[in-house]
Amino acid sequence: MKLISIIISTIFCIQLSFSQTNVTYDILRIKEELFYNNQSGTASKKSVALASVLSLVMPGMGELYVGNYRTGRYLTGAEGALWLTYFSLDAYGNWLRDDGRRFAGMNAGVQLAGQDHQFFVNIGNYADVYQYNERKLQERQAEKLYDPNSIYYWKWNNDTERQKYKSQRIASDRAFNNTYFVLGAILANHLISAINAGRTAVIQNRQQETVGAIEFETKLLGSFNKPDGLLLKISKTF
Repeated sequence: MKLISIIISTIFCIQLSFSQTNVTYDILRIKEELFYNNQSGTASKKSVALASVLSLVMPGMGELYVGNYRTGRYLTGAEGALWLTYFSLDAYGNWLRDDGRRFAGMNAGVQLAGQDHQFFVNIGNYADVYQYNERKLQERQAEKLYDPNSIYYWKWNNDTERQKYKSQRIASDRAFNNTYFVLGAILANHLISAINAGRTAVIQNRQQETVGAIEFETKLLGSFNKPDGLLLKISKTF
């Protein structure tokens, strides 16, 4: 923004051989670069790389470093909201999983210790271990059979309880799967903030380069044949 404009108008009479009228020429333009330092109270240039790294580590911090937190505060807020969502989904998934497994232990005689995730999927798909083994034999997957006389035995009291457990187990897995989407959003938020912080630093550095510049601009008043004078405009940006 040009805050100081000093206009000097010099009227003089000259005769030129050209016939063009109302022509304006820039005769002279001079730019003076000023240097700033912290002792003078003016803003210094910001490191684009540092701004990007800060926002890559913690969204919004790069914008805060540059001095333009208007956009960064939303990215910082989004970071907090995303992590809150992640931990909420993780806690909910764990609660559903543990509650469902306890339910299976009470209503299907399942031994919970030493079992993998696939075992807990299987007990929700079959009424008992014998039905499961029969199906695997039909599919010619004898290597997946469970020993009914081991910790792999189960038998549901009724199908309603089995379906209830299965629904809860699926809901638990869905909650855990959603945490991956949230983690992806968190990563995207970091990248977006890093790019925005670097871009903001570049823009502000360019703006600072123009601060303090002195420009001279001249205009020929009237025509070449009958000039009315010369307009000299001096401006300085703060």
